[in-house]
Amino acid sequence: MKKNLHTFVLFVLLLPTFMQGGASTLNPVTMETFLEDGNSSIKIFPNPATEYIELTENKEVLKIVVYNLAGREMKRFDAFNGEKYYVGDLARGLYLVQLLDKSNQTIVTQRVSKR
Repeated sequence: MKKNLHTFVLFVLLLPTFMQGGASTLNPVTMETFLEDGNSSIKIFPNPATEYIELTENKEVLKIVVYNLAGREMKRFDAFNGEKYYVGDLARGLYLVQLLDKSNQTIVTQRVSKR
C-alpha cells in the first residue's frame, strides 16, 4: 500500500514536468480525476480544513489515513459516521487522505488542503 502511494505521489509530481517540457505546474483537473477513483459519493469536508475534517455519511469507510506529499503517513483514524477528525496539529499544506474499507483496500484518495 505504501509503495503504491509513493509511486502515485512521484507520478503526480513529475508527470507535468515531462508533459510540459520542464514546467512545474500541476493541472488540478488531471489530479482530481486520478484521485477520485470513480467514487464521488464520499467526500471529505471542509476543504480547506483548519482544525477538523469530516466525511459525508457512508457505510464503507473504516479507516482514514492522512499522508503528506512525500508519502509519509501523518495521521490514522478509525472512521465513524458523524465523527470529526482532528488535523489541527498538521502543518499548513496539501495532504492526501485515503479512505480504506474493511479489507484495507483504498476506496478513494482525496487531496485536502490544511490551513
